Amino acid sequence: MGKVYIVGIGPGSPKYLTDKAKEAIKGADVVVAWDESSSYELKTIERLTEGKKLYLQNGENFVKVYEEVAQEYRGKDTNIALIITGDPCISSGIKHLTRIFKEFDIEVISGISSVQIAAALARISLEESAVISFHYHGEVELEEKMKELLELFKRGRHIIALTGEVTPNEIAEYLMSKGVDGKTQVLVCENLTLSDEKIFRGTLNQIRDKKFSPLSVSVIINPKKQ
Repeated sequence: MGKVYIVGIGPGSPKYLTDKAKEAIKGADVVVAWDESSSYELKTIERLTEGKKLYLQNGENFVKVYEEVAQEYRGKDTNIALIITGDPCISSGIKHLTRIFKEFDIEVISGISSVQIAAALARISLEESAVISFHYHGEVELEEKMKELLELFKRGRHIIALTGEVTPNEIAEYLMSKGVDGKTQVLVCENLTLSDEKIFRGTLNQIRDKKFSPLSVSVIINPKKQ
């Protein structure tokens, strides 16, 4: 019986693609990845997908593609690699993937996350931080996540926010509206490890009126931990 590999391929640059991930992709018969309009994934793994059946997905059809692949190869001796940006255990919907492929033998292969890269740039400890993802959530949950972010910051945690439906600007506005000092230090990372990488260092007050890539990583540095 075939196997499903949920493969983390790192934050962007092929330099961060692990040997373990390469082995899983090379050994797969089928590869599922995001198309070029949605992610950098194809460029990162392009040399590893030759001769393989390739399924491409985007923000509108990704669930359907996963379900079609699961249906097509259920019970067959086919190895499948599901390509995930960064690390599969951080904001990847791994719970839903394991449900869709529940009848398969599954192995999760860790990757280097943009969360780790951003923490390194900010020189903060992950043990003293909280990761909040704003990728693909409904309005009610977004409101709850904003409240959670504020509470964690008040408790002395650094915040590493994966932005998406909520922007770095909106996070800054929200925190300041709740009494957080506008001089609080923040790092906003765009396109980490890629050739067009951008790093902004400043304060909550300074990022309030700036525009950033929808999918960026914001690090809000808690002064209690400095």
